[in-house]
Amino acid sequence: MGLKLIIFLGLAWAVYAFVRRARRPRSAPRRQAGKSASVDMVRCDRCGTHLPKPEALRKDDRWYCCPEHRDGDATTRRK
Repeated sequence: MGLKLIIFLGLAWAVYAFVRRARRPRSAPRRQAGKSASVDMVRCDRCGTHLPKPEALRKDDRWYCCPEHRDGDATTRRK
């Protein structure tokens, strides 16, 4: 009687674990190595704020965070 109970409980646990795993939502696929979501960052030449390169404004060879800093007085530039 004891061995049958142990086998029954083991089978019941296995069925429970299988059903629980099957009902769990699948996670998003993992990214492949080498494909990174990082973006190059640049520093505003006037205030020093770092921002993503696609969002930065460029004038000559300098990067700026907003039109006011790009078009502003060059004497207030950050050192």
